[in-house]
Amino acid sequence: MKETNIKFIEFGPMLTLYTKRITLEGNELTPKQIQSICRQIGFHYKVAATPNTLDRSQNQILIFQYDSVPPHSLMVDNWTVTPISDNNRLVLDFSLEPHRQLMADLYKRRLQIKLEQDKDFWRLDSPRIFYEKTPIMIESSDNPDIDAYRRFEISDVIINGVGLGFSVDVTTAFFTNLSVDDYLSGGYDDQFRKLSGRQVEQQGTLLYDGPKKKVKCYYVKYHKDLTLATGHSFNLGGKQYSTPYEYFKECHPHFKVNPDDRLAQVSFPGMGGPVEVAANRLYLRVMNNMLPNSMKNLDKILPAEREQILSKRFWDKLGHSPFGQGFRNVQKLYYRPAPDKGGVVPIVNILFGNGAILEAPKSIDSNSYRDHFQKRKKWLNEKGCYFVPPQMERQIMIAYPTEVGEKVIEKYADDLCQRLTKLTDIAVEPVVLPPYDNILDATCQLQNEIETGMVLFVFNNQDPATYYHISRELLGWKLKRATSQELIKKHRDFVNNYKGRGVRNWESYIEQTSYDVIEQLGCVPFIIPPVLNYEMQVVIDVSEKSTHFGLSLMVYNKKTKVPLFQCQIHSKSDPKNKETINKLILEKYMMNLFNSIKHKLEQFKPANLLVLRDGNDCGEEYAAIASVIENLKESNILGQDFYFDFAEYHKTSKKGIRMWEIDTNVIENTLEGSYILLGKYQAVLNPTGGGTLRQGTATPIHLEGKYSPNMDIKKVVEDVFITSQLNYSSPGVAQRLTFAAKRVDNQLIERRAQEVERIK
Repeated sequence: MKETNIKFIEFGPMLTLYTKRITLEGNELTPKQIQSICRQIGFHYKVAATPNTLDRSQNQILIFQYDSVPPHSLMVDNWTVTPISDNNRLVLDFSLEPHRQLMADLYKRRLQIKLEQDKDFWRLDSPRIFYEKTPIMIESSDNPDIDAYRRFEISDVIINGVGLGFSVDVTTAFFTNLSVDDYLSGGYDDQFRKLSGRQVEQQGTLLYDGPKKKVKCYYVKYHKDLTLATGHSFNLGGKQYSTPYEYFKECHPHFKVNPDDRLAQVSFPGMGGPVEVAANRLYLRVMNNMLPNSMKNLDKILPAEREQILSKRFWDKLGHSPFGQGFRNVQKLYYRPAPDKGGVVPIVNILFGNGAILEAPKSIDSNSYRDHFQKRKKWLNEKGCYFVPPQMERQIMIAYPTEVGEKVIEKYADDLCQRLTKLTDIAVEPVVLPPYDNILDATCQLQNEIETGMVLFVFNNQDPATYYHISRELLGWKLKRATSQELIKKHRDFVNNYKGRGVRNWESYIEQTSYDVIEQLGCVPFIIPPVLNYEMQVVIDVSEKSTHFGLSLMVYNKKTKVPLFQCQIHSKSDPKNKETINKLILEKYMMNLFNSIKHKLEQFKPANLLVLRDGNDCGEEYAAIASVIENLKESNILGQDFYFDFAEYHKTSKKGIRMWEIDTNVIENTLEGSYILLGKYQAVLNPTGGGTLRQGTATPIHLEGKYSPNMDIKKVVEDVFITSQLNYSSPGVAQRLTFAAKRVDNQLIERRAQEVERIK
């Protein structure tokens, strides 16, 4: 039986809530300003308030019927408003769709107020994320200066026919217990840079334990020769302060700081420029990729432990009535979807080289799934690739720095090409270039080749700009990079058979590299039968810093022996608009994408298309795609009956939803392909699961259909899971992303790595 981390409110779909209206007298306010007033009311009066979206013509908010807000003036963006109650009751009814989100907002704000008053929790920046006061007890650690905290992320969940609920996701955050001043005045500069991941183009994220609360900020500079009493003067709120110490003593006299505390310069989100604060009140937020080995698995929480943490350390602390008097209680049990609200998408057959077919598991259980995934890797190594292009390169150019050594590179080149030959059934030979002393020598030598081809480039990655230089200089080459540090270590362990694992680790290293290379060579390691509901799939994604966007296309139906894959990355002309892609720009490049294979489209005549928008649908993207499709129909590139569906594709659940399997009190991960329906157009899917997942709880994909009233969200779920089976980089385990999504995600990450940013 599937269980989730959602608890629903009692009375389910029959839930009602009695509220009253509060009018904000004064200037006409924007929705953002009204939200700000609601937050102020919650902070000052501990009253849950939300904008009255049922009547947008007035500055009006809603509060619980028996709560009250005094008619004291409140400030927002230099405007003064006064809350006045009309004492007229408004009954919110869950059966009325416009009322549902209002009810969810009031319940959520009540829960947040309760948690903010609870001394067992603290908050940093987001109003829906709370941290346990006490860090996790760690028996041994390479870094005793790092503490781990359990973090609870709260989201409201509305399911038609079920009711209003709250999902609480448990994650882990890491902070130093030494301050910035401890590190930088104590001579631990290297440790500070290491833990903050700080390079020239990066800022460290800090926790400022300030006079009012803990807040997030970013490191700029440490002033070892300046103190609070000798710092620079500044103006705040129209008043001039001669030093930071004068400000604290006047505005926050109970804040424990001393005049000789050293200063650090930091920047706060939403503030203009950097400010000076006490360096001994700043602590590093340590990102997961900077953690020591002994702490890397603390955020991998198994389902049984996750359920225990949620029950004992969250809900039990809040009690049966966490929302307070006048609000309904939460149900005792976590939400367990009815059979018609979920299921498991079955794994399909997998096709390999020489006509070999690995049949789908006959039993739907973790052992059968585990065996099936293990066979995928074994069959690929034994049967070879499903498709190898006849024109595939027969030679692999290998460039390496002098530090690697001739014996190491010969072993590497020979073992890799032997494996490539076995996978492709084509004799692949290495062409090892003379060792280089600097990157420019190697790239110049390759540029002098008559034809571009496949190059495996070994380089020292101490300088972060090297990655960018190699890509820039070798445009047009199929490029696989490897670091000299890892290669030397793997070879040394192989020679010494370090702890009995050296040989096995070397073979795994060669194997992993070979999988990456055959993809670069245009091979298809294995494929699924043409059983998809949608014969085309396009993924639209925007890079982390919103500087680029990508379009990834897959075409596959019964007429295509080999799927068509296309992926394009383009600069985003308006990075300040974050996720939004300009309609005309998207239309232009989407048309270019389809035109690049228009002859194949005319030949294969696909019937439909699934568009997956990675993240939130922004702006007029649907309209841009609709325009392109109409254009292609008019040009007879696509048939007149061709249609497309559009869905948001979130790599993590928008609502922090998790699900697990519970059987006679045994709690474990669901199987790969497990899903639950959240409504007619929403679902969460676990592409990974109990068959191959060894650590942690499966992280769902959240799917939300948009615009198409006839869309069947179950068909979207099926295609997303089935196309996630094309895990060419690690065939022996399940993959979270569809092939098209994985490809564009990798290319956007690579493009990001090529950008050498500088602090402005």
